[in-house]
Amino acid sequence: MNRSRKTKEILICVLMTTGVILAVGRDAKGDFIFGPPEILGPMINSSQYESFPKISDDGLSLWFARQANWDETDEWWLSTRAAQDAPWEAPVNHGEWSKAHWDFFDIERGLTTPDGLELYFSREVTPENGGLGGYDLWMLKRDSISDDWGPRVNLGPTVNSAHDEWGIFLSPDGLELYFCDDGDSPRPGGSGSVDLWVMRRASIGAPWTEPENLGPAVNSTGWDSAPCLSQDGLVLFFDSIRPGGYGSYDLYMARRASLSDPWGESVNLGPVINSPLFFGDPHLSSDGSTLFWWGAGSRRFGGHGGYDIWQASVQPIADFSGDGMVDATDLSIMEAHWGEDYPLCDIGPMPWGDGVVNEADKELVMAYWGQAVDDPRLVSHWKLDETEGSLAYDSRGENHGKVHGAAIWQPSAGQFGGALQFDGIDDYVETGFVHDPTKGPFNVCAWIKGGAPGEAIISQADTYITLPVETITVPGSVWLGADPIHGRLMTGLMQQYFPPLESESVITDGQWHFVSLAYDSSKFKRHLYVDGIEVAKDTDVVGGVSSDAGLYIGAGPALKEGTFWSGLIDDVRFTDPSGPHPPEVKQDREGFQIYWDDIALNTFYTSSISQGNLDYFDQTNPVEGSYCIYCTGLARYNHIGFNFWPDRDLTLLVQEGYALEFWVRGDSPGTSFDVRFVDSKTDDPVDHPWRMRKTINESLATWDGQWQLVRIPLSDFTEHGSWDDGSWFNPQGNFDWSAVDRFEIVAEHHDFEGIQFWFDDIQITE
Repeated sequence: MNRSRKTKEILICVLMTTGVILAVGRDAKGDFIFGPPEILGPMINSSQYESFPKISDDGLSLWFARQANWDETDEWWLSTRAAQDAPWEAPVNHGEWSKAHWDFFDIERGLTTPDGLELYFSREVTPENGGLGGYDLWMLKRDSISDDWGPRVNLGPTVNSAHDEWGIFLSPDGLELYFCDDGDSPRPGGSGSVDLWVMRRASIGAPWTEPENLGPAVNSTGWDSAPCLSQDGLVLFFDSIRPGGYGSYDLYMARRASLSDPWGESVNLGPVINSPLFFGDPHLSSDGSTLFWWGAGSRRFGGHGGYDIWQASVQPIADFSGDGMVDATDLSIMEAHWGEDYPLCDIGPMPWGDGVVNEADKELVMAYWGQAVDDPRLVSHWKLDETEGSLAYDSRGENHGKVHGAAIWQPSAGQFGGALQFDGIDDYVETGFVHDPTKGPFNVCAWIKGGAPGEAIISQADTYITLPVETITVPGSVWLGADPIHGRLMTGLMQQYFPPLESESVITDGQWHFVSLAYDSSKFKRHLYVDGIEVAKDTDVVGGVSSDAGLYIGAGPALKEGTFWSGLIDDVRFTDPSGPHPPEVKQDREGFQIYWDDIALNTFYTSSISQGNLDYFDQTNPVEGSYCIYCTGLARYNHIGFNFWPDRDLTLLVQEGYALEFWVRGDSPGTSFDVRFVDSKTDDPVDHPWRMRKTINESLATWDGQWQLVRIPLSDFTEHGSWDDGSWFNPQGNFDWSAVDRFEIVAEHHDFEGIQFWFDDIQITE
């Protein structure tokens, strides 16, 4: 299925930096990160539209589709390379897809059964030729690998309907078949839009069960499509346009503990992989080392125009100690848990592990040996490796801690380097680190040795509110500590309204233990871990206690007697599993460029063009430089869009008289268009993406084929209303200049059939 033609949007993809996924919970395996996305280069990508990458299991062949323009038929190209680290060779055009193309595939994950004797696909075939309507799911069979494929067989009315079934992916064991339904006529039991479904069977050759919806853990009320399973069947990648994303289609993933377990909650791959723009059809290499996808290319980021194919490496986190280096310390941790189901060290053969620490994991550790590691989730890290002084330095941030009492630095007694020894009387470290537990998820962890029942490892301090007649104490909480009876790991996070969470694991036995707390703010639940194993979690939701206080290391929140730690603490870390976060909106205090030979920094193309031609790099007589924007034949309401990432706060510029300024050239008297700003839609159900517009006609420029300079003070724009979720909302005076999401040039009043416009040097200026 050519999903691009169904959406009828031009969406441009952007090069970002490092993305990260955090394994949370006992069922998850090792952690992994994504390397920076890379475009595959000019041998694969062109100024045309490349899409739907399909990498062979040996990583040496790449199929992809190419379109000359928006309405042309896909042609399929095949590129090969001599080795996985070799460059791609010039691709060969194999034309429109036909049955003959399947002969190229012997055994292929996602298409064939493990024996290579069954092959599954989706195609549009008319009812006269055996189809049931729209795209159907089909299969081919053969008696041996060396035989030709037999005739296509429709999978029948149990799965196929008069509408579309598409986006097929066969599990590596051949026992699960994933697909998507039709958003215009979704299957009963789904979310009401395009969903992911699965059919199962007991063995190869056995009949398929009726399709099952993957349910709300995976599917949303929006479009969810393009499933891709990892080779071990434990990770599902897909794309989705749903609430809570970063703009257009984003890449998501879900994980499961085993092939018989249900899928866990979907996770957005984050703002450094996703953006306000398009990422679609993820495809994972068979060894789990590389994720491929397609989107549209921007020349500013090394793209080639049209849609391009991208990739990012998937890298396990082999720095088990968190000291920023893969070395003998990490190897010793792995060897101490050899043969165990120890998630911290379980990173192979897939980056998320296989349930046991063995040679596959050691091989990956050695592959990263001696390399520095930068975990983008890490917010603060107190290594406690100092040899003297009254400061415990935060090696990640600026939240350095002040050492109180007579705590003693032990340079060689730590689990990793040095540690700090607390006397249990009045020793503690006071940090300025602040995290409001109600604002998002977090993980906090430490290595500890010693201690006694009732003592705290990490706590959030009490805070105080001064009122006219009294000062009120807002209690803090023990984030990690030993329970007062047995010395077992516990947390008092949210204790003001909810009971503490206690484990059965004693941590005050005089041995080194790695203890951690993970708070999942999406489910309002706490998880406790000892030595990498989950030892307690909430069965009911907790939450609700806000705080702006700092952290104590080695003492309770009120510094009460009996809460001071008596033993060693080493390597305290605070991580934010939802990070890195999108860039913050900052108020603009001076003008800026939107387009000047190319779009400006932190601005991306988000045009919606259903017909006609649009070229951001036209070389026909630009005002200056090499390029200008050209469009012709656009349908009414089509627009040329520029998305700001992050949003722009133009409040001050509006107040100080700044203006939108641009050059325009037209050749058709009597025509007009709008320029407009659109603000960001918030989570408020009554809010909408409001528009501020100005109509550009011959009162502002002459359409005589010559360049005209147009200048419009921002204060001259008027609110126009909002088009949201298929409905029009009249102006309500709610446009927000402090959260401007994008700028658009719109064929608002008529289509551009037979009409040409050029635009250049678009900017906000004094």
